[in-house]
Amino acid sequence: MAVRRGHIDRRLATAAPIVLDRPADTIVVFRDGWGEVTKRYDLGKLGLPSDITILVADAFRHHHAASSRDTQRHCWMALRSFARFVVEDGQVLSADDLTSAMVGRYVAWLDRQVVGQTNQPWSKGSRANVLMQLRQMIDWTKRRHPSRLPSRIDFPWRVWRSAMPTLDRVLAQRTSRRSCARARKSMRHGSASKRGGRFLRRAARSMASIPNFASWSGRSSG
Repeated sequence: MAVRRGHIDRRLATAAPIVLDRPADTIVVFRDGWGEVTKRYDLGKLGLPSDITILVADAFRHHHAASSRDTQRHCWMALRSFARFVVEDGQVLSADDLTSAMVGRYVAWLDRQVVGQTNQPWSKGSRANVLMQLRQMIDWTKRRHPSRLPSRIDFPWRVWRSAMPTLDRVLAQRTSRRSCARARKSMRHGSASKRGGRFLRRAARSMASIPNFASWSGRSSG
């Protein structure tokens, strides 16, 4: 007795579409050299206006593609601080509100932030780093997608002057260190004690000529 076989559908099954609870443009995924995911950030959770979220996410994604995980994390933490400012400020409703005046309010807001455990203001270095992270996102957007920034937005230079040494001070420090090293080497070998003494005196004068040496050489908590 012949047995009738049912029809077999040999067409490839179509995968069910993946539905994201947030737009993919707000999700930033970083990968290592092998293509493996190392970190995933959902900027949609920051609560920023949608156009600002996409703008910042795109800059974050591309600017820090080759950065270390620590650098990526620092940027993420800085963006969280900016999101808190936006909520408290109440005047940043879209990318149109990313202006130089907003930067001024953000700087003032950073000056008011305190460390929870000590109730002390954030260090100048911390404030400068947080502001720099936002500036990098804005600068990347200015270069690649200027149309996303309808209003003019500029950042001031050296808001917190003692937050980090200037290039001139760094060069002066390196010169003085080299002079000291040469003097010590000369005196160690006993070949030219007078010349070594001159090097030491010259190095001492160089150090003394650097303004606020103690404040930027690491001995100040500034």
